[in-house]
Amino acid sequence: MNKQFERNLKIKRARRYRIVFFLLFFLIISMVLFLLAYFLIPAKDITNLGDNIGATAPSQENSVNDGKSEPSSTQTVQSEAPVDKYDEYSYTFSADLSSYEQYMNPHNDDYLFLVNVDNKLQENYIPDDLTDVIYTRDDGRNTQQMRLYAEKALEALFIEAQAQGMTYVNPKSGYGLSVMSAYRSYAYQKQLFDQRVASTGSEEAASKIVQYPGASEHQSGLCCDMHNLSSADESYESDASAKWLAENSYKFGFILRYPKDKTEITGISFEPWHFRFVGRYHASKMYELGMCLEEYMEYIKK
Repeated sequence: MNKQFERNLKIKRARRYRIVFFLLFFLIISMVLFLLAYFLIPAKDITNLGDNIGATAPSQENSVNDGKSEPSSTQTVQSEAPVDKYDEYSYTFSADLSSYEQYMNPHNDDYLFLVNVDNKLQENYIPDDLTDVIYTRDDGRNTQQMRLYAEKALEALFIEAQAQGMTYVNPKSGYGLSVMSAYRSYAYQKQLFDQRVASTGSEEAASKIVQYPGASEHQSGLCCDMHNLSSADESYESDASAKWLAENSYKFGFILRYPKDKTEITGISFEPWHFRFVGRYHASKMYELGMCLEEYMEYIKK
C-alpha cells in the first residue's frame, strides 16, 4: 500500500515538473521572440507624431478639389519666405560685371518716375549725386554727367558692349559708341528749346524734337544720348550698335525711352540714341511687356 502511494506520488511530481518545464520553456521562447521583434524589426517613424496630434482629417470637399487635399486649420503650414522682386531677373555677361551689379539692379523704385510735359521738374531741380560720365565722347565737349547709379550702370553697359564688339569706330564719323549728352540744367534746356522754336517756327513743332524746359529727362540726370554718328539721327537705328542697345540695354537697367512705335504715346519723335535708367527690374518688365514708360506707369497702377 505504501509502495503504491509512493509510486502515485512520484507520477504526480513528474507531471508537475513537466508542466513547470513547459511553462518555463514557453516563457523563455516568448521573451526571445519579443526581443527579436524589438531589436530587428524597424520601428515606425514617430518624429512628427506630435505635429499631428489633434489634427482633423481634410473635409470631403477639400479631398476632391483638383485631387489635392488642403491642410486643416489645426495643422501648422510652413510658408516660404517671399522672394524679393528685384531678384527676378539675372543675366550672364561676357565681361565680369559683378562689381556693378548693385548699380544695375538697385533694390528700390527710386529711379522710376515720369518726366514729360505732364510731369515737369522744378526749375531749381538739380540731382545731388551727379558724377562724371567716363564714356563721354572725346571731341572737346564738356564731360557729361549722370546720377551715380545711372552712370555706374552705364559703365557696365559700355564694358559689355566693348566685349561684344559694339564700340567699333564708325568710319563715317571717326568715333565709336560714346555719350554725346546727359544731364542738362533747366536753363540749358530752355536755351535748346528756344533755338528749336526759332528754327521750326512754333513751340509745337519744336516740342516734337526738343522737350519743353522742365519736361526733359536730361534734367533728371538719368538719361543719355549715345551713338557713333557725327550727330543724332534716326539713321542710327540700322547700326549694329543701335540694335544691340535696343536688345540688351534693359539688362543694365536702361530703356529705349522713345521707341519708334510709341511716338503717339510719348509725344516725342523716334530717338534710337536716347536711353533712360530705371533699374533692371523695371527695365526688364517693360522690355518683356513691350511697353514704353508712360504705358508701364499706368500698368503698375492697376
